[in-house]
Amino acid sequence: MHKKVRHIINTIHPISKQSFIEIEKLLSFEFIKKGTHFLEKNKKNNHEYFILSGICKSFLFSPEGCL
Repeated sequence: MHKKVRHIINTIHPISKQSFIEIEKLLSFEFIKKGTHFLEKNKKNNHEYFILSGICKSFLFSPEGCL
């Protein structure tokens, strides 16, 4: 899975092997079942996500992000 993440990053902007080693220390992997909501409205989220397989959908119902 680390190889997939490195490929995604290098596709956007190539980084050195040492830089990826530092990023690798921060990685964690989760398998999320279809239909699961993993972000919550009005809850701060400081994470970055890489979708390695499948599809992730998000919806914005107004310019303010309200339903």
